[in-house]
Amino acid sequence: MDYSLGIDEPYAGSLVPLAFYQKDRRVASIMIEVNRSLCMDELVGTKTGGFDTVKAQIRSLLDSIREFQQQAEPDVWGHS
Repeated sequence: MDYSLGIDEPYAGSLVPLAFYQKDRRVASIMIEVNRSLCMDELVGTKTGGFDTVKAQIRSLLDSIREFQQQAEPDVWGHS
């Protein structure tokens, strides 16, 4: 997608509500930090033309992660 990325930069980890933390193996968490200049006019706080593109790309990334996870742990997701 022609972006640069850093793992655990500038933050490490992600947020999981305590009600779910370590209670169910199916609960997974990922934090994605997006540079606002890619999709927002920071001077006025409105979306730019790049917003829908970034949104679709993040959706595609999350769908790929979900598919991979379901293939890697089919018993957890109820698939055989």
